[in-house]
Amino acid sequence: YETALANKIISEADVAVAEKSITEYLEGTFKEEEATIQKEIFDAEQALRAAKLKYESATRLAAKGMVRDLQLESEQYSVESARKELELKTTRLESLRKYTKVKKLQELESTLDAAKARLAADESSLALEKQRLEREKQQLENCKIEAPGEGIVIFPSAAAWKETPDIEEGAIVREQQTLLMIPDLNKMQVKLGIHESKVDRLNLGMIAKVQLQGFDLEGEVEDIAEVTRPAGWWTGNLVKYDTIIRLPVHPGLKPGMSAIVDVVLAAHEDVLTLPVAAILETPDGFMCWVKPEVGKPEKRLIEVGDTNDEFTIVTSGLAEGEEVVLNPLAFIDEAQVQAIKMRRTEGGSTSTEGEVAEDEAVTQGNSAGAMTGNKQASGGDKKPAAKASVGQMIITAADKNGDGFLTEDEVPEKDRAGFPDSDSNGDGKLSAQEIDAAIEAAKAAAGQ
Repeated sequence: YETALANKIISEADVAVAEKSITEYLEGTFKEEEATIQKEIFDAEQALRAAKLKYESATRLAAKGMVRDLQLESEQYSVESARKELELKTTRLESLRKYTKVKKLQELESTLDAAKARLAADESSLALEKQRLEREKQQLENCKIEAPGEGIVIFPSAAAWKETPDIEEGAIVREQQTLLMIPDLNKMQVKLGIHESKVDRLNLGMIAKVQLQGFDLEGEVEDIAEVTRPAGWWTGNLVKYDTIIRLPVHPGLKPGMSAIVDVVLAAHEDVLTLPVAAILETPDGFMCWVKPEVGKPEKRLIEVGDTNDEFTIVTSGLAEGEEVVLNPLAFIDEAQVQAIKMRRTEGGSTSTEGEVAEDEAVTQGNSAGAMTGNKQASGGDKKPAAKASVGQMIITAADKNGDGFLTEDEVPEKDRAGFPDSDSNGDGKLSAQEIDAAIEAAKAAAGQ
């Protein structure tokens, strides 16, 4: 800034000098040169007049024979020389007025224009440097961060795969980076993810029961995200929407605490319920197998209502007190056939008669409506097969080389950021157990 100020002062002086130079030339130097030449012209006119008088006198004397011809010629030469000297002086005066003055003025005015241009540039540079100086002064003031009030200071911890450094002395930070947070303990909330199958049933103001460490609170739904959070293999590709539950003021609430949240979507009283494991979804609708007093279990088409993933409301098709098979897929062949039909309906696949017979021998797990790929065990015994874990299903879908593991290049590019953390043994491959452990860790971190 000081350098720019000095340059501006020098440019101002140059402009002033250039302006004075024009005045000096017009009122001083030019007039002096003009007067000098005019004096020389006057002297030349006097010399010419004297020469002419001498020549005329010599001519009269020559007529009387008193002056030789050579002397007369000398006087005549003096007249011509005086005349040439007068013409030269007159030409110099004319040249000074018509050409030298104009050329000199153009030079001086060009110097003035250049000085003014440099002054304008230096003024702009000074203004810019002044703005920079003021900004730097403000930045210097901004280096001191003052808390708006009392409270707990929270440092945001950087994830291992991100480039954001921890807040420490000497760390390089970027613009708009969160350096610290001071939570308002009078405005506490819980953020949780609501599955896509339930989010449409949520409404603002719904009551939520929140269980925290050592006490329970009752909150309400305050905000529901319009856009889902990113899903990946580490979350089991679950699609969830962030939902904010506002909590009342309560002593002991602290940021970062985990919570169990129950949002009441609906309340039912005096309704008929059935365990979800007893219900099978088929192409014809929902079915269960009712055990009569005598004979084999019979299938029954039922209509269902709300469910809480443990019990489902039965609106028609059953009566209170009837006995049903809890896990029909494990014990009833007809249930397995219905499940195979449902799988074909959903997948749109076709098969030959031999393939149908083989599919009918497929054994089932304990989850209603879930199919596995295990064929009938040897000896004709039908045993419930273990349900494949999320990690096994992910490997089955993404394992390109068929080695039963996932390498980093087999993982979708958008999900590779968490690969090093999930590879617990550091062998460069993910097993089904490692994927399941990563998913559980992500769920735990999300407070689920």
